[in-house]
Amino acid sequence: MIFIISLKCLIGKNSSIIKNMNLKNKFNKIFLYKEDEIINVNNKNLINICMALDNNIVYPTLVSMTSALENNNNKKNMLVYNMLLSNDFKKENTQIFESLKKNYPVIINYYIIPNIFDTFKKWKKGTHCHYHKIIIPLLFPHLERILYLDSDTLIFKDISKMYNLDFNHNFILGAQAHDKYIMKKFNLKLKALVNAGVILFNIKKIRKYNKDIELLYFTMKNSNKLKYPEQDSMNIVFNPNIGILPYEYGMRIIDSLQTYKEQCEHQYIIKYSISEIQNAISRPAIVHLVYCSPKIWNRETKNWFRKDKICIKFQKKFYDFAKKTKYYTEIYNKYYNK
Repeated sequence: MIFIISLKCLIGKNSSIIKNMNLKNKFNKIFLYKEDEIINVNNKNLINICMALDNNIVYPTLVSMTSALENNNNKKNMLVYNMLLSNDFKKENTQIFESLKKNYPVIINYYIIPNIFDTFKKWKKGTHCHYHKIIIPLLFPHLERILYLDSDTLIFKDISKMYNLDFNHNFILGAQAHDKYIMKKFNLKLKALVNAGVILFNIKKIRKYNKDIELLYFTMKNSNKLKYPEQDSMNIVFNPNIGILPYEYGMRIIDSLQTYKEQCEHQYIIKYSISEIQNAISRPAIVHLVYCSPKIWNRETKNWFRKDKICIKFQKKFYDFAKKTKYYTEIYNKYYNK
């Protein structure tokens, strides 16, 4: 089923705010999306997950999705993937994701996002897809919550427990970030800092307090001043109502007790107990595959900070999940056997 929805329609009661910000003409664009099927949004067994990507990251996204589906132990739960795609996304690439339906109970929705962020600052080697995160509360007003995951994540446990965590009045829950530069740049004292690679959105509360529009506007206005644009925007706009996820739900690939003590203990705003760190390292729920260069799926990957083989360890786990897909040979030849 194909729907055509304007951003003005998604914003609803906040359309006057957009007009006052002189954003109406720029952002009253068309969003095209294919919905897999009509579903009951009140079904508590639906786990809504969102991912943002372009044509360059299709296979790693497939592996990340596979890791979550492999560990969906509660068969009553249905994972619903909402894919925020670049405007030039190739239709044939959606068939790669559709292949998952042969092995797993999964719903996949595709949203084509127009080129409305092309003038914004982008990450060094990336595209503008990371900006799609800031319109998630606008795109899913009918949901109470949704989990965003970067494509370079691997899931090792059933995700439902995390998905149903209590927000405790927070707008978002996220894996903790350590770079405090925005506090000095904007002269702010923030309660917490989160990494935008793993974010649980409290859609209901965000929209109630018009934070959906504020997030969009702040990012537009300040993108050139920000080091990590969408991440910094969320940290500024949603503070002080930001909650930190347990350590196991956003472990970075470099993490060990040693690196925590060396690099993070003095940088994290909220400290973790040693036992929580040790438990997360031995049995992580979600691992964010950052701090390896090139990316973990490439043969020559190595850790930026240490000389041990932790990147190689998770590279093996990546390919273990890749073997569960229909496209293992293509993935292996593209990244490892090139």
